[in-house]
Amino acid sequence: MNHAQHARELLEELESGWLEVCKCPSQQGGYIRVPVSVNAEWYRRFCKQFERPRRRYPKLRTIIKRCHTVTALGKIIAGVEDDGVYVGRLIDWIDWIEEHVTENARWPNITK
Repeated sequence: MNHAQHARELLEELESGWLEVCKCPSQQGGYIRVPVSVNAEWYRRFCKQFERPRRRYPKLRTIIKRCHTVTALGKIIAGVEDDGVYVGRLIDWIDWIEEHVTENARWPNITK
């Protein structure tokens, strides 16, 4: 399978779901955020690779933006020559998927 075919599959997965949370009352008072739906597994792992610390907040934050990822996948599918950072990262990610992910065990416990 070539990059364009993989990119098409990844784009379909990404567009079919997204992170959605709702606030529910907590037993200790206040509210907690509860996920209603989540992003595609590949996208969560892709974002996790590019996490960076925040300034006044202990939780890590990814530098990956969903809209840029969708645009880059579209360029890969269309076969547009692009030296952009996102296209390069996604092509590397697709190569990693081809090498490590099998049909039976979609996401092994191997980290890139």
